[in-house]
Amino acid sequence: MAEIHFLTRSDFADVVYAFRTTDSKSRLDRVWRLDRATGWRGLWRLVRELQHEQFTHIYDAHSNLRTFFIRAILRWNLRTQIVRRPKNRLKRFLLFNLRKNLFVMPFRGADSYLEPLEKWLGTNVNKNTDKSAEKISSGLTCSFDLSHVELPAISVGNHSLTYQNCIALVPGAAWPLKEWPKEHWQNLLRNLSLSNTVATSIVILGGSGDTICAEIFNGLGAPEANPNAGGSTATIPCLNLAGQLTWLQCLKVISQAAAVVAADTGLMHAADLLARPTIALIGPTAFGYPKNQSSRVLDVPLYCRPCTKDGRGHCRNSDYKACMKRIEPERVAHAIREIVNIPMSAHVIH
Repeated sequence: MAEIHFLTRSDFADVVYAFRTTDSKSRLDRVWRLDRATGWRGLWRLVRELQHEQFTHIYDAHSNLRTFFIRAILRWNLRTQIVRRPKNRLKRFLLFNLRKNLFVMPFRGADSYLEPLEKWLGTNVNKNTDKSAEKISSGLTCSFDLSHVELPAISVGNHSLTYQNCIALVPGAAWPLKEWPKEHWQNLLRNLSLSNTVATSIVILGGSGDTICAEIFNGLGAPEANPNAGGSTATIPCLNLAGQLTWLQCLKVISQAAAVVAADTGLMHAADLLARPTIALIGPTAFGYPKNQSSRVLDVPLYCRPCTKDGRGHCRNSDYKACMKRIEPERVAHAIREIVNIPMSAHVIH
């Protein structure tokens, strides 16, 4: 039986190790870690190790300079089969600069990772056939082995809270252009916190560099709940755990959440992959749409969007970040209410 190896960044390796599918034939024999801090010298050492494996099939899912270097070295003979996920640079140029769209929209990244593998899968995954990549990937149920992952205890005042059926909010993003405005997040939190009929918690997730999380929380004027996590004493307790959890811990929180609200970010796609009820706030990006039926997209139609593949660049609209600003907090609150049945308050504080 063929072996399957996976090469990823060191900070994502634990997530890959925890990955599971319902297909018992799908497993990883080894996960290789790439530490970007070691630079090209470290990459060269890693590639030299990989050479000993004599891979017969190589799939490049990124098609960047680093992976080009890896492919070139590992192609040890002409029989090594290599496929790569295309960047579609010409199509992207036409879309972002000339407003000429040649992509199938909405573009779902999960499907685009399968399309290059049609030869190896022995299946035509072309979008125009009844066996599309979307249908193939929708039949693959994924999960993560999180049984060994422990979460810190959370509380507000003297009241202990549970992560079960919480509302997980993910305000941060790799690029500010695709962040929902912090005032909207605050408005949403005030809206949900004013309800006095449902006892649940709101958990803010993010990395240590997501400063917007602290700005949102501090702007609410909420007191500290405990030394480890800021908390609100409102009816629906809110805790800011941004920067305090690992990737696996974030995944565990999401796996227990009643709803997840996020922009085009990694945790949004993780929630989508885990089939959690997800509200995706999609603005300037073209390729970040979720694919699961449990996910719902909130966006606004504008002439200028999409304008970027991942949030880099500058907003071209005279109303800066109009595509994100015009997704109103009331609309997001209504979507959450439909999922977890939280009565919306009579008004939103602006």
